[in-house]
Amino acid sequence: MRATYETEKTEVDVDQIVKDLQTKVRGVAADRSWAASRFPHARQACQKPSCSPGCTTGWQWDRVENKTSVAVYVVGAVVALWLSSTLVSAVNSVPLVSARCS
Repeated sequence: MRATYETEKTEVDVDQIVKDLQTKVRGVAADRSWAASRFPHARQACQKPSCSPGCTTGWQWDRVENKTSVAVYVVGAVVALWLSSTLVSAVNSVPLVSARCS
């Protein structure tokens, strides 16, 4: 199949483009299967009955040993972000040139 654009007079081989895309998709699928065979822990399924087969959500959090430290770091990061935002707002409100000079 050939497609021709009127404005540019360019011919495109659509069949060749489709074949190239299919080849690339097969290559990506092969790469994923290679990675899955090398890193089986990355594809662990959920043990919860509510998860569908092949579900991978939550397994990273289950493998964390010290959840309290992670929670403290997250809260600390949020507080630091809030403080930096407050500091930037305070600095932004200070005028560079006083009102008397202008």
